[in-house]
Amino acid sequence: GIIAALKPGGISDRGTVFVSLIGLSVPQFWLGLLLIVVFAVQWHWLPTSGIATPAHIILPAVTMALPALARMVMIVRSSMIDELNQQYVKTGFAKGLPFYRVVGMHALRNAALPVVTLGGWELIRAVAGYSVVVETVFACPGLGLTAIQAIEREDLILLQAIVFTVAVTVRHKGNCRPIW
Repeated sequence: GIIAALKPGGISDRGTVFVSLIGLSVPQFWLGLLLIVVFAVQWHWLPTSGIATPAHIILPAVTMALPALARMVMIVRSSMIDELNQQYVKTGFAKGLPFYRVVGMHALRNAALPVVTLGGWELIRAVAGYSVVVETVFACPGLGLTAIQAIEREDLILLQAIVFTVAVTVRHKGNCRPIW
């Protein structure tokens, strides 16, 4: 995202946007199945399902991370483009500061706020149930799949515990004091 923002409209920018849009457009279930076919069935590098070893976590983690990564790249790119057009960046270059210091320390620090916000949102999405599809495709137990099974079994206590866990994780951090 940073490299793409340095020359908007350049080849690295267009390539980054193209790859990010593909990452955002591919449904997670299809991406998971594609990764299973390529890395587990054809190349025999990774296992197809379960959570017995650390190798079992690689494909589900990549499947969950790629759309989030594509969103992060797009946010970094747009934030850096906005920051690089600010007066303090132009002033830093005019004062003769090194390129890495102006871009890496000043502009990136200010562009990081939306990225950190989106990172928190992506973590909440993973915990709050968007992982159900990935857990189903890879047959690995998780919080999302447990919530679906609790609904199917009408297990109200387990469902309340899951909702409470997600609510405590997501709760608003404004003027509230920590509950622990």
